Amino acid sequence: HLGLSAPSTWYFAHLEAPGLNVIGATLPGIPAVVLGRTDKIAWGFTNTGPDVQDLYLEKIDPDNPNQYIGPDGPLSFLAREEIIQIKDKPPLRFVVKQTRHGPIISDSHARAKKVIDTDRYALALRWTALDVENQTLLGGILMNRADSIDSFKNALRHHYAPMQTVAIADVQGNIALQVAGVAPRRQLHQGLYGVAPALGWERQFDWTAYLPFEQLPSFFNPTAEWLASANQEIISASNPNPLTGDWDLPFRYDRIAAMIGEKDQHDRTSMQAMQGDVLSLGAQALLPLFKNAQSGHTLQPGIQSVIDRFDGSMSIDSTAALIFNTWVDQLTRILFSRLGDSFTEEYGRRSFRGAVNHQISNPDSPWCDVHTTAERENCQGAANLALQRALNDLSQRYGKSSTDWRWGTAHHAVSEHRPFKNIPLLAEFFNVSIPFPGDAFTVNVGRPVLNNPKAPFQANHAPSLRAIYDLNDPEQSAFMLPTGQSGWVQSHRYRNLSASWATNQLIPLAMKPKQVQRELVLKAKSF
Repeated sequence: HLGLSAPSTWYFAHLEAPGLNVIGATLPGIPAVVLGRTDKIAWGFTNTGPDVQDLYLEKIDPDNPNQYIGPDGPLSFLAREEIIQIKDKPPLRFVVKQTRHGPIISDSHARAKKVIDTDRYALALRWTALDVENQTLLGGILMNRADSIDSFKNALRHHYAPMQTVAIADVQGNIALQVAGVAPRRQLHQGLYGVAPALGWERQFDWTAYLPFEQLPSFFNPTAEWLASANQEIISASNPNPLTGDWDLPFRYDRIAAMIGEKDQHDRTSMQAMQGDVLSLGAQALLPLFKNAQSGHTLQPGIQSVIDRFDGSMSIDSTAALIFNTWVDQLTRILFSRLGDSFTEEYGRRSFRGAVNHQISNPDSPWCDVHTTAERENCQGAANLALQRALNDLSQRYGKSSTDWRWGTAHHAVSEHRPFKNIPLLAEFFNVSIPFPGDAFTVNVGRPVLNNPKAPFQANHAPSLRAIYDLNDPEQSAFMLPTGQSGWVQSHRYRNLSASWATNQLIPLAMKPKQVQRELVLKAKSF
């Protein structure tokens, strides 16, 4: 799942050359299929989400502003001039300074002055992706030529960034998960582990090395006979080399595991149903509080039966899903808006659902007390107020008749054009918007933005592609994109797949299609 964009992030292509026969999703500028299949293996990615960036507070030498303090004394900043050419205007020139940790970023952020004294200190970014030894492109080329899981995993040794959890299967029936990419090894017991800026002049906060490929999580043909990845925790927190402390909540993985366990044998149809599943386990923990909420609102008696029947299914035509999501949005604001800017800046990037679930597990949590009232509320009291506010909001936005309330009315998946999304008249023409099911915790992800007051449930993060690879009959594989293959807005293929994508349909991904309209042959020019 990625942020949605128009044109689509991916372009599907079939590449055939001596020693190469691969089909799948490509990215502009990369001469390889990033996600796809050959006639022997297939693979897909989910983002592992490791902590691969650290900020370092660098102390500027008070006697020489061109130097900073290192563990053993002053060091000189490395400096280079960057020039950005601008049409019909003078070029933009600026100096980039670099320390032993990486580039200085506080020079280009006005907000940095609110955090640090920029006359005495600077913030440097250490990031694995800035390493000059990055061999990810080579890894992609070797992946496309792999003919077995072993050779594919050897190709992954060259994958550098971003770190991915790679699912692999072959025509012999083998399955594997392999984490690929580089992640830093930090010194134990230094207290920060990348979650806060470190002192750049203290050696204890330096990265000691990168984790070797052999120590990254790897699974092959487990006894359970299945593997799944949904950005969940795949390495113990007690591991001496923790990749991150910021895994996704386990709801999607748990739902996948439950659906796998419902049948002894799966096929393309059941896999497609899994990809389109919209039952939100992230909602179910809150259902008792939701169903017991008493708002005193005049609309509640007429909708209580709808609320009582709600099981957490986020289907497009669900009235209860819209009421629930509006209610939990209000509940989250009641609990955490007291955090001020740290809440408003993060809400939308993070759902706070884990924190909400944790707090309501204690019915008398002090976070449930509404800090703007004199009374002391418990969590049920906060839930009551949240429902009252939710019904007020819904009646104002969608009318007083609850029969007109539908999740799909509020929850649109929007593939935004870059940069025309920022120009209202052009955005209507270039953006691709369609009603979409799911929420942030369904297998069929449709994560709302939440902090957009005009469209609080607009989803900009959803499946950027779907694919099913049938290794028993690879030519029966199938895929789907959220927009279309074309990047030209006037082409009928710019958005022609969006309705099929929203309703979980697929189209064939065959190397030998029954009908081929055109074939492009590239011939090397002789010199």
